Amino acid sequence: MKNIAVLTLNTQKAYQPGFGPFMHGVLASQRYDFLLLQEANATVMSIISGADHSYAVLHPFDADLGADTGVCILYKKEFILKDILFTSFAKTNPAMPARGWGFVGGLFTVDGGDMLVGSVHLHSGIKISIRRKEIRMIKEKISHYGNNTQFIFAGDFNTGFPGEIFTIDNMFLPDFVRSSKNIGTTLDSRYTEKSSFLLNRVNSFFAHLGISFKFRTDHVYVDVHTMQNHHISCKTLPDRVSDHMAVEVVIALDLV
Repeated sequence: MKNIAVLTLNTQKAYQPGFGPFMHGVLASQRYDFLLLQEANATVMSIISGADHSYAVLHPFDADLGADTGVCILYKKEFILKDILFTSFAKTNPAMPARGWGFVGGLFTVDGGDMLVGSVHLHSGIKISIRRKEIRMIKEKISHYGNNTQFIFAGDFNTGFPGEIFTIDNMFLPDFVRSSKNIGTTLDSRYTEKSSFLLNRVNSFFAHLGISFKFRTDHVYVDVHTMQNHHISCKTLPDRVSDHMAVEVVIALDLV
């Protein structure tokens, strides 16, 4: 195997009409070895189950949420799933109603070695301390795996405040580094759905006036060894299928 191709996307619960055709096309192409999804609710999972594809699905039940979590991994069945990791963030902020925030990971056999692949969705909102707490929970969850394991975890980190990305980068050091530094903004508030959350209401108000805000919320992290020894390319896809852009990551398994 020459490359590992990964796609990460906050699906916005299939709110945009283009999501279904986009997802069907992605699944049919089999271009990606792993699909890392966030806000994968029942509608999203119904679209996936209704498509003709051969991917296996990792989508655990979240006891704190009382339903399947919103984070999900689709993977090609050629990869052997050796272990499952799941941490719920549904109740890390008691002031907000429970939603499917969390971290789901799988330890897979890839090209003869171990690779830990994870889908991340941190809390939205103005409390940066909550997201920092969730970062610490992720690090604790994956810290038990050996130095010979490759890591890639990605998703919606909901980073919207000045300096927040820098803070998270430092929290992941020295073990993990962000490989998606050059992809630019990924969230466009013009396309955010209406909801009871304050930020959504603000975004909807400005969108009605033709004003939108763009943020760098979606990120990809890999272990330092992989970053130093393999070529990694990241880019956003142009398809408007969510208020987030889909991010494509390709890791060349051949050594640099």
